[in-house]
Amino acid sequence: MRVDRVRRSSYLIPIGGGSIPSAVIRTIGSLSRSDSPTALIIPAASRLSGDRQLQMFHAVGIRAERLELRDRTDASGGRILEALETGDILFFTGGDQLRLTQALRNTPAEQVIRRRLAEGVVIAGTSAGAAVMGELMPAGGTGRGALLSGGVLEGQGESGDDLGPVVIAEGLDLIGGLIVDQHFFARGRFGRLAYMVTRYREREMVGLGIDDSTAVVIDPAARNMFVIGDGSVAAITTAAMGYDNIEVGGPMASFGLTVDVLSWGNGYDFGRRRPLQLEDARDLVAATLE
Repeated sequence: MRVDRVRRSSYLIPIGGGSIPSAVIRTIGSLSRSDSPTALIIPAASRLSGDRQLQMFHAVGIRAERLELRDRTDASGGRILEALETGDILFFTGGDQLRLTQALRNTPAEQVIRRRLAEGVVIAGTSAGAAVMGELMPAGGTGRGALLSGGVLEGQGESGDDLGPVVIAEGLDLIGGLIVDQHFFARGRFGRLAYMVTRYREREMVGLGIDDSTAVVIDPAARNMFVIGDGSVAAITTAAMGYDNIEVGGPMASFGLTVDVLSWGNGYDFGRRRPLQLEDARDLVAATLE
């Protein structure tokens, strides 16, 4: 009974990138509202075909189809909008998160995606496809560059080397108050996520840094999540922060950041800004235990 109750929810499943464990793909399928789900692969973030993602779903017995949504013209076309109504799972591939948001933001396709999320669809994405889910997203730059050089808003400048600033852009805001960074530990991106939550500390955002081969299952309605996969996730918040020098400039100082590092079975409560052990996240975890 508990599993049935939880499975009526919508889910967001951002994946940090790299190789995706088959257990993560099976979890995506199990959380859908269908006994025979269909995944729609959306490759708008990349010039690649999305064939690898098709194969991942097929390998665990889930039907998958490519949705040729590449640009704003596609995102306004009747055929694409009709197709978006049919998928039980919407999956954003990796690539360039700006390509994806520029293709979708303020289009009929975005409206359909938001409505379907409210109705109970599963939306998953890897790498760039994970970053777009947040309210804000890093769109360039390195962890070291962010600590030394700060950040610029999309359109104000470029981050072309390891010491350049982090580029900050609007995400699709599928769940408010969240920033998602990908390949987090593998590519040393702590600095840029720490910079972003510090810069926007008045918005009290949670920064989620998701490593390769790792995913988080988010229940947007309950505003909590738990971790699956092979690696770790960092949750960074500013609730206890006392001082920062973002306005002054120079190498970053930020007093009182809270950093929790989570792994499989650990959860996080976004509302209370606190980590959850397995027993505390059991209602959400139960949805994947079949």
